[in-house]
Amino acid sequence: MTELGAARFVAPTGRASDGFAKLNAGFAVGPTLATGFKFFAFAQALITITSTGGIGFDASQSGWALNDTGYFGFKFSNASGTHYGWGQVNIDGSSAGSGYTILNAYYNDTPDAPITVAPIPEPSHVAILALGAAGVAAWRRRRRR
Repeated sequence: MTELGAARFVAPTGRASDGFAKLNAGFAVGPTLATGFKFFAFAQALITITSTGGIGFDASQSGWALNDTGYFGFKFSNASGTHYGWGQVNIDGSSAGSGYTILNAYYNDTPDAPITVAPIPEPSHVAILALGAAGVAAWRRRRRR
């Protein structure tokens, strides 16, 4: 994973050069980070997520493992200012190879404003909840008759 422009990833404070921290839901990514986390003062040249079928050093030292799905934080700058965001990544450890897939990413379009890691339910989960609510409503109507 190579950063472009002025982008930075949230990293554990113990990391000296490259890495990206595994974050929990509810983590606030912004100008001020929780204790134990930082943005590097420079863009990371290369973050090793996987390597020859195993987890990369930069990822393992930041809380990640093979077959992991989790959240990461980032910031970038453009003409309007500095923006903060988070994303979800899956680190693939299948026997056929290794790699990663960024499943989704969000950022606050208000410059210098933080954003909180808040998992977005998959459409299938929302559909199941809606069908369940409709079923309960139908059951209650029948029961009243």
